[in-house]
Formats: sequence, structure tokens, C-alpha cells
Amino acid sequence: MISKLKSIFRILFPINSNTDSYFEKRITWLPGYLNHSKIDDVNIILFDGFKVVMRGKDHSDMSVYSQIFVSEEYKIIKEILLNIKKDKYQIIDAGANVGYTSLYFAIDLNVDIISIEPSEDNVYLLKKNIELNHLDNRIEFKCIALSSNSNHKYNTNNNFRDGLDWSTTTVLDPDGEINSVTLNDLLLEKKWDEIDLLKMDIEGAESEIFNADIDFLQKTRIIAIEVHEEFISPKKIEIILRNSGFIVFNIGELTVGINKAFLL
Repeated sequence: MISKLKSIFRILFPINSNTDSYFEKRITWLPGYLNHSKIDDVNIILFDGFKVVMRGKDHSDMSVYSQIFVSEEYKIIKEILLNIKKDKYQIIDAGANVGYTSLYFAIDLNVDIISIEPSEDNVYLLKKNIELNHLDNRIEFKCIALSSNSNHKYNTNNNFRDGLDWSTTTVLDPDGEINSVTLNDLLLEKKWDEIDLLKMDIEGAESEIFNADIDFLQKTRIIAIEVHEEFISPKKIEIILRNSGFIVFNIGELTVGINKAFLL
């Protein structure tokens, strides 16, 4: 009876979810929430064990945070890494957005993370999230585009999908303002022999990466890709990974591969 009354009440008095006040309520409902303050349109939120900065209702930060910390779409990957039992895990977070995924792994693991994000607006918050949690010595950020070529130039474009911050794409432009970096560049720079986790959510740029030199896969222990089928078929990615010696499975929107060579 009570549930029916609630349903009737919602029909008669629908909640306007697109308001600042409702967004503020949503923040307080997040698991582990302690308190928050606000400066302009940026919220500084204290959780049990860490802090984050989050923009308001007209941005995608709440949705990204919910994917990472509420739904925990990377939980299984974190558990796999914990079972490997290394002193330090080497992670590349390509398409880091505002840094929630990097933060998720840095909270529980001893990590050396390279966070790559081409959007200056997103990188501003990424930097703040690193600083708030005193992770400067464990997470290095780069405002740059992951590419198959070190000499490419890009600009960002916000016309993909919903047009929000998590849908920023890169467009090849010889006069572009964003420099490129390859995975091999990063390995050489860091003097890494292997990547424990390559997380890739780069809004279609995975098509360029997987249609070029894929030697980096032989140095990758675990890969987690959000494939954007407007640019490349998820099936094609799966075939490439299997042919490169990976066990492949899906977790939600992620295509995950575990390199069998590292299981021996």
C-alpha cells in the first residue's frame, strides 16, 4: 500500500532531477560520504579515506564517479592485480578524464600511474584530485593524446555522443594544439619493461591504436578497453587480443584481456 502511494505521489509531484539542489542531494547519498564544500561550480567532497573534486549537474563527473566508485567496474581487475602481489604496479590510464580511475587504483595499491587526458578542462580537475589526495609521487598526469604516432597533432571535439566531458574526442589536425604520445614512448620514458594494467577509454582513438603497431600488447599484463563501436568493432578488438595471446572477457562496457604469457 505504501509503495503504491509513493508511486502515485511521484506521478503527481515528479522530482526535477535537473536542478542544483537535487545534485547536492545526490552528492550526500554517495557511499562513504562525509561532507563537502563548494567553490563556484566545483564540489570538494570528503569520503571515508579520500577526497574528490566534482563539477556540477551539467557535467559528467557524477556519472564517471558512480561507474568507478559505486558500481566499481574495475573491482575484478583490482582483485586480479592484488593476487599478482607485486611491490609496485605499473599502470597507464589512457583517457583518464578527471582521474577517478587512477585514484581508485592508487587508494589500495602501491602504484606508478601515468594518467593521460587530452582535455585541459578535465586535466585541471585531474591535477586537483591528485593534489587533494597527496598522490603526486604515485600518479603522473599528461595533457596529451594517445596516438600511434609521436608526431601527430590533435584538437579536441565535444560533438561525440552526449557531448559531455566524458565524451571528448581527439581530431587529427596538423595545426592542432595537443601533442601526441605512443605507448612505446611512455615505456621508454618510464624505463618500464611491462605494463601491469593498460586502461583505455579514449573515445574512439583505440581504432587508430589497434590499426597500427600493437607490439605494446606483448608487454601488457592486463588490458581494459571501453570500445566505441562507432570507430571500431568490439569483435575486431577481441580477435586482435586473442591472436596476441590474451584471454578475453567482458565486464559491463569493458573488454578485458589477460595476457597468458604472464600467467606462466
